[in-house]
Amino acid sequence: MAFQKKLETALATESYNEAELQLQELLETQSQHLGEAHPQFATTLNNLAALYKAQNRYQEAEQLYRRSLEIRKRRLPQDTPEVATTLNNLAALYEAQGRYQEAEQLYRRSLEIRERLLPQDTPEVATTLNNLAGLYSSMGLQKKAVMFYDRSLEIMVRIFGAEHPSTVIVRANRDTCLQPVPKN
Repeated sequence: MAFQKKLETALATESYNEAELQLQELLETQSQHLGEAHPQFATTLNNLAALYKAQNRYQEAEQLYRRSLEIRKRRLPQDTPEVATTLNNLAALYEAQGRYQEAEQLYRRSLEIRERLLPQDTPEVATTLNNLAGLYSSMGLQKKAVMFYDRSLEIMVRIFGAEHPSTVIVRANRDTCLQPVPKN
């Protein structure tokens, strides 16, 4: 638990070098004690990939997300919430790179898994809906984006209430999407 606190502090203060060292040390420990095919090792790879994405180290992030996904698909049942999480994270990476079609496929697959395996009113489903809406907004597909934002917002309100920070974020995303695009 002390490790997790140190890692969270490093990430919150954008001490990326420290966070990277801690995650690499954890990978080494997990490799020695659990093996590199263990789902926990895949989770740490996923976390290190997220760190690399935050630093715009996209190629390294993609390699780690793909490796994490491969381990999870091999060691866990094909469709699990953990697989959906990695798909969602890889989709966000592709979106950040402007690889919209690839991102859409992965977001949709993540959403399909989450909607099938989890109750409909979960933060994970709402988050994926929000992410897919954001992608559609980036692609200029505002009507489609609003449809997904509305679904996400309905779930967030039911789960957390109208004033919860997560609900406020989705609402702000939706409102931004509805703003007319200024003409140059």
